[in-house]
Amino acid sequence: MGTQEENIIKSDIPMYYRLGATLYVPATRDDLTQIVVGEKLATVRSIVLCTEDAVREDDLPQCYRNISAALCQSLRENLLLFIRPRSPQVLEQLLQIPGISNISGFVLPKISFKNITTYRAILSRYPQFGIMPTLETEIAFCRDKIRQFGRDLGGFSNQLVCVRIGGNDLMGLLGIRHPEHYTIYDTPIRSVIDDIILALRPNGINVSAPVFDYIDKPDLLAQEVSFDQARGFMAKTAIHPSQISIIEDGLRGCDEHRKVALKVLDKESAAVFQMHGGMCESTTHREWAQRIMFAEGSR
Repeated sequence: MGTQEENIIKSDIPMYYRLGATLYVPATRDDLTQIVVGEKLATVRSIVLCTEDAVREDDLPQCYRNISAALCQSLRENLLLFIRPRSPQVLEQLLQIPGISNISGFVLPKISFKNITTYRAILSRYPQFGIMPTLETEIAFCRDKIRQFGRDLGGFSNQLVCVRIGGNDLMGLLGIRHPEHYTIYDTPIRSVIDDIILALRPNGINVSAPVFDYIDKPDLLAQEVSFDQARGFMAKTAIHPSQISIIEDGLRGCDEHRKVALKVLDKESAAVFQMHGGMCESTTHREWAQRIMFAEGSR
C-alpha cells in the first residue's frame, strides 16, 4: 500500500462509515451477553439492541435485565453497539443502567417533530453518545418536512451519526409490505428514499439504507444492495447474520472505484483525466472519492 493511500485510510473516519451492515437484535434474546462480548457474531461491526418493534411491551423488563447483564461485561473491541429505546421514557430507564456509558449510542425510532424535542432534551445531557434517528413516520412523505427535520437535527450538535430509513414502517403507512420477489426500489418507497437523500445529504447528513426483509433470497438482496450503492449508501440495516457479507461486499464497490478515488484525491492529478474508460474531474468527484476511501479505511 502506497504512502498516499495509507494517509487517506489512516485519517479520522466518521462513525457512519464504520457501521457497515448494522444488525438489529431483539433485546429479549437470552444470548445477548455472548453477542456483545464476541462469543457469538464476532465479525459483526455494528449491532442495535432493540426494545421497540422487535419486542412486546410486556417484555421490557426482560430487555432491561438482559441489557444490564450484558453491559456488566467487557464489550468486544471495535464493536459499535447501539440501543433502540421504545420511547423517550424507555430511554430514560436505559440511561440508568450501569455500564450504559460503554455503548456507542442510541437509535431513535419513529421520529416526529414532537418527540425529537424530548429526545434532544434528554440526550443533550449525554454528549458522548452517537445518535441515529429513524425516519419512519409521515414526515418522510414530504420533502419540505424532511428538510425541516434535517434542520431540527442540528440540535444534536456533533452527536448525529446518520439518519436511518425505516422501510417497513413507511410501507406500513401505505398499507403494503416488502414484496417477496422485488427490491424496495420496485415499490413507491423508492421515491421516498430518493427524497430523503436529496433533502439531507447536501446538508452533510448521512443516511443508512433500509432493511431487506427476506433471509432466503441472497440474489435479490445483492440486487437491492447494488441500488443502495448507486445512491451512495455506505451502511444498511441487516436482520440476519447471513445478510452481512452480502451487504458489506455490495456497498464496498469494486477495486476499480478505489483506484479511481485515490487518483481523484491525488493533489498531482490533472483537473480532468480519463481512467478505466470514464472521465474523472478532481473537483467534482472529490466528495465521492473521499466517501469511497472512508469506507475502505473502515474495514
